[in-house]
Amino acid sequence: MPLTIELLDKKKHNRSTFVCGNESLDNYIQKQASQELKKKVSTVFVLIDSPNNDIIAYYTLSSYTVDIASLNEDFAKTVPRYPLLPATLLGRLAVTKAYQGKGIGELILVDALQRVLEATTQIASLAVVVEAIDENAVSFYQRYGFRQFKQYPLKLYLPTKLIVANFLKTCNRTAGCLDIEIDTAFHKADTQQHFRSLKTLVNHIKKPKEIFDRIIEMIPESDPKWTEALFKTTEYQLLTLSNYITLLDKIPDVTDNNGETIKVGTLVAVNCKDEQDRAYEHYGVVIPSQQGFRVAHFFTGATVKAQNSLVEKGFGYVHEVNYSVDWIVKEYLPDHISFNQVEQRIQESRSQETRVWNKLRYNCQHWATHMFDNNPRCPDLDKIKDERKKEKEKTGVYRFKGSELETQN
Repeated sequence: MPLTIELLDKKKHNRSTFVCGNESLDNYIQKQASQELKKKVSTVFVLIDSPNNDIIAYYTLSSYTVDIASLNEDFAKTVPRYPLLPATLLGRLAVTKAYQGKGIGELILVDALQRVLEATTQIASLAVVVEAIDENAVSFYQRYGFRQFKQYPLKLYLPTKLIVANFLKTCNRTAGCLDIEIDTAFHKADTQQHFRSLKTLVNHIKKPKEIFDRIIEMIPESDPKWTEALFKTTEYQLLTLSNYITLLDKIPDVTDNNGETIKVGTLVAVNCKDEQDRAYEHYGVVIPSQQGFRVAHFFTGATVKAQNSLVEKGFGYVHEVNYSVDWIVKEYLPDHISFNQVEQRIQESRSQETRVWNKLRYNCQHWATHMFDNNPRCPDLDKIKDERKKEKEKTGVYRFKGSELETQN
């Protein structure tokens, strides 16, 4: 089940099924949230189950001010003595009943804190403020470093400077689940180190996931009295661990020139021109590496055009380049196709010493779409065919590569 966090879209996201057990929180997302988003009162982010766009959880962010007199003295004495100080309000945070108790609240809280931290590079915010609905919610926020206001026990704040410390706690919990060591002595963002660390985490979770899948197969033959509690505990631990890795996977986002997020397995294209100065799109597939994202693509050397032939042919090779923002997202990998399948097809293609490149039957677009979803096709060629077909219908003349093939009207 792929989970993603997105800005609320009332046309896309299913709000009517959200029930968390608190009437005001349910009514807000069902009836009020889209209006507040439209009027710029608050931004609303939702965690969704991608296939059906059901909302699993949501939270809201908006600008806020705090009275310096309401802050704890140990924190108040470290900030300028203005009567009102800038802050960010985490106004609402809720998880639908079916997903409560599975670490989803922590997932969206950390996502909210990450967004606040990123925003402070543009707009100052001294702290994140929350208004808890009850004592249980107070305890939840206190676990992540929030402090109560002096006169308002259900109102809490977290100094922005402590958000990074919270991220480190998340990393430490992940390392604890995997029984591995973590190095927190870093001084600057390192994209290469991030990709290396994430790849290590993914490799570590692979083995327990395989064991868990085998356990599921054995459940029908087991006595629930002995297996149910252990099964639920293991399921919860794996879900929590996956949530932590999802959080780490969100940082940092790499985007193309259109602002679309680059992901492993994405089908991408860059604008090029052939030897006759004709524009075309050169396709490739995004793959991971220790240096960050790279693009695997089908590259050809010298080509020849045989006598009486309409098309050029040559030998093609699988090549890699570092990803750059000029490679534009064309299509994301469907949920039913794993990157392992893509990677296997690329490896098989590499193992072929030579492959005949044919401008019409197997070019860079055929190769990339073949690797992407095992369905080789050429969007540029399909577009040309559609244009020629329309021209034929209008004029009775089919033009192709500068030649004219007369057809009967």
